[in-house]
Amino acid sequence: MVLTYVLTCMFKVMRNEAPDYLMKLILKLEHTIKTRNCHIPTYCCRTDSFKYSFFPSALSDWFKLDQSIRDSDSISIFKNRLLSFIRPVQSSIFNIFDPIGIKLLTRLRLDFSHLNEHRFRHNFKNCMNPLCSCSLEIEDTLHYLLHCHHFSVCRRDLLNSVKTVFNNFESLPENAKKSILLYGDSSLDQNKNQFILQATINYIKASERFSESLFTNCCKVNE
Repeated sequence: MVLTYVLTCMFKVMRNEAPDYLMKLILKLEHTIKTRNCHIPTYCCRTDSFKYSFFPSALSDWFKLDQSIRDSDSISIFKNRLLSFIRPVQSSIFNIFDPIGIKLLTRLRLDFSHLNEHRFRHNFKNCMNPLCSCSLEIEDTLHYLLHCHHFSVCRRDLLNSVKTVFNNFESLPENAKKSILLYGDSSLDQNKNQFILQATINYIKASERFSESLFTNCCKVNE
């Protein structure tokens, strides 16, 4: 990972463990800020090309790190803390073994699915607008899961299933409902979360909205 490599280099620089040629480049600059072991320059960037070059960009990323990461006692500790910081926590699928269903669920989680709002945002050629065919409403994940009248029967089954394990589901705000249908809820045990996600997967499959390949006649616009 490029970011890990860059920040590891900065860790060495901050500890006076970088190669001499890097230290010489740094010492040529006038403006400095005091760190634990040495003085490191800040950069007055007059152009974007310089702003996003190695040292200015690396310093910007370095000072976004928590102090406890920057103050690591060794490079191995630094790397472990850094990876824990930059790697997002994986969303659980609660031991559901359904490769096709999980793939479709993940596409909804990532906003990269057959839905018109997703395809329009990602510049698919044959998607001229983000509207749903059922109305003038945008076909996003919330609309698909909770509103589109094309899938009223499937939705009735989905919501009836979820309400058996989440009593006050109907009273929740719509965005909270969407989150629970896609990710489950931390207040519920694994079995109930598994039940909810499986109900969502069953809804996705029953709707047949994603029955064709995502890229069938949906080539992305060349950039």
